[in-house]
Amino acid sequence: EDFRLKILNKIGFFEDGVEKPKKKEILKLINKQLVNVYCDWNNKNYGVELNTKRGHSVY
Repeated sequence: EDFRLKILNKIGFFEDGVEKPKKKEILKLINKQLVNVYCDWNNKNYGVELNTKRGHSVY
């Protein structure tokens, strides 16, 4: 089983009665939305990504 699904189950993310296939579908939708929020993992030049993040203000 996917570790992310285990974690979401453990913290009570899903309502009672949600079946495993539906949970996997929801997880896919979440992953689709969060793919590049913090880092472009498709970009192989991680140095550029890190420098970009360094330039962002924390405030």
